Amino acid sequence: MGTNLMSEENINFSISSPVSGVTLEDRPLLNALLSNDQNRKTFNNYLKEIANGFFSEKNMNEMTSKLSALLKPYIEKDPTKFYTVEQFEEGISGENSLVAFAAKRAESILAQISGELVVETNSSLDEGSTKIENSAQNSNKIEENQQKDNEDQSVKNGAQPNMGNGKVNGNMQPPNMENGEENGNIQPPNMGNGNIGPIERGDRNNRNHSLDTATFSKETIAIYLIFFLLLIGGMIFVFRFKRRK
Repeated sequence: MGTNLMSEENINFSISSPVSGVTLEDRPLLNALLSNDQNRKTFNNYLKEIANGFFSEKNMNEMTSKLSALLKPYIEKDPTKFYTVEQFEEGISGENSLVAFAAKRAESILAQISGELVVETNSSLDEGSTKIENSAQNSNKIEENQQKDNEDQSVKNGAQPNMGNGKVNGNMQPPNMENGEENGNIQPPNMGNGNIGPIERGDRNNRNHSLDTATFSKETIAIYLIFFLLLIGGMIFVFRFKRRK
């Protein structure tokens, strides 16, 4: 709360969505507890006890008086205190005191429970940012949200969104994708026989077999050529050896 103790956001902090900086859905456990009607009723009863008891002006005056009498001598002697003695006394009594805040906060809590005051949490998730509405405004807001939810559900179910005048983008219809036709029966380009697909396993095996056959043929030719050269060399050696004898 800081120095803005008496701000409207602090006094009228929402009791239906008691979170700050996030949405109630971001706190799944708290959301599940408060979504239960019995839990919500118990929660509101505790708030009533706080508003009528702990936050009552009589109780707050007695509590702050006792605490101030205990703390003030030490505050006056403390050279490292964060606030002056005058600021400490302003927080005990006066228009901006803790007692004044408790009284206004108690009124807001009771008004929210009774429905006289409706506090809508801002969707921007700015901390402490709230919007105050009366019961009539809240009813209109509920109807608007319900209508929006219905439209969103229709879109999810495949219906075309309503653009206000019942037309979709100035009567521009989406392309017809039935029977493979699109934009004036334009067909996809013909790539030969039109059958382009993944290489079948059999074709892949045939290609590998062809490559293996080609490689085997080259190796066989090389071996035959080596044997032929050796044979010729042997015959020449024998022929010359005979002539020398």
